[in-house]
Amino acid sequence: MFNRFYYNYYEIQAEVKNSTVTDKPNPGFIIGYADSDNYDFVYLAYTSNLVVYARKRNGVFELDVSTAAVALTEDTYYTLKVICKENTAYIYVEGTLYVTVNDLLGGGSAGLIAQDQTNATDYCYFKDITFTVYEKMWADLTGQAAGDTGKNIKIKIEAKPGANIRAVGVAF
Repeated sequence: MFNRFYYNYYEIQAEVKNSTVTDKPNPGFIIGYADSDNYDFVYLAYTSNLVVYARKRNGVFELDVSTAAVALTEDTYYTLKVICKENTAYIYVEGTLYVTVNDLLGGGSAGLIAQDQTNATDYCYFKDITFTVYEKMWADLTGQAAGDTGKNIKIKIEAKPGANIRAVGVAF
């Protein structure tokens, strides 16, 4: 389901929104999947107006490890971006830094997540997804080598008109 990678400098960005289904799962990213008992993830919690960093360690969920208030309107797209630099994640919504986390697992796998998805008919939306890898980063989180604009990993997800992408386990 997930692909292993060992990049220390990367960013993930997408336009995300929740849906109006009953359970309204929260769109976000898995940013360090080691195995089913150990991973980090980030999501937008629309009903509580939060950007959330959470994790699972040794099989135990640690929800809301770090949060920040952000004004969110349901059924509206927002740009969610996470820059990972070694074991630190910088979490942005609409270009504004909201959360910094300093104890990521690092490496592992990355993907999309529909957090709090309770059944197969729940969904959220993702579009304009990018995953960019850098050799190194400056302190300002840009590519370190002269002219290093990063290496984009092409992501193309197609769905028939009217179909929804079920955002669990989409690997980069």
